[in-house]
Amino acid sequence: MMGRVALVLLVVASVGRRAHADARVLFERGQVAFAAGKYVEAAELFEQSFAESKRPQLLWNVASSNRRQYDLDHDVGRLRRARSVLENYLSLAAPEDNIEAQREIDSLDAQLRAIENAKPPVETTKPAPEPPKAAPPPPAPVANANANESGERPISKRWWLWTAVGVVVAGGGVGLGLALGLPDNATPMGGTAGSATVTF
Repeated sequence: MMGRVALVLLVVASVGRRAHADARVLFERGQVAFAAGKYVEAAELFEQSFAESKRPQLLWNVASSNRRQYDLDHDVGRLRRARSVLENYLSLAAPEDNIEAQREIDSLDAQLRAIENAKPPVETTKPAPEPPKAAPPPPAPVANANANESGERPISKRWWLWTAVGVVVAGGGVGLGLALGLPDNATPMGGTAGSATVTF
């Protein structure tokens, strides 16, 4: 009986360590995405890390990522999502962290109100459609200045050649980058740029 209990405890501890390691990897990937300006990806990775670890600081990172994405695409849904996530953060974080979170929520509320107040009034009548315009006459055929005597374009003027050259150059650059790689102990430059640090 004691052997079974010990085995169950060992399995539970092993699963806990794996979830902890998975959460850490997701968090680190989220930091890299955040630093690269890939805020949607960063928010998703921080949310996955939170699902594994239940660390409230990750919710702060999710909210920050959504707020930064709003700065890029002006999707008001991002601000609403940031506010919602911060509300969840308030319910889970330590009381001393709630003051800053409440300030952020208040700031988001003010920003959302300003956006709502700035919307133009909705028109109830539609303007009359413009009459159709006559189509311009087709252009006169022009002889191809790039054609040789036989009427074919030289190979250096063909699109597929330059596409192939571009693919080869890009592939070589990616291959060289992967071959050289970063050392295992490399850290992202520039810090977290507004995200919270989570200790695992």
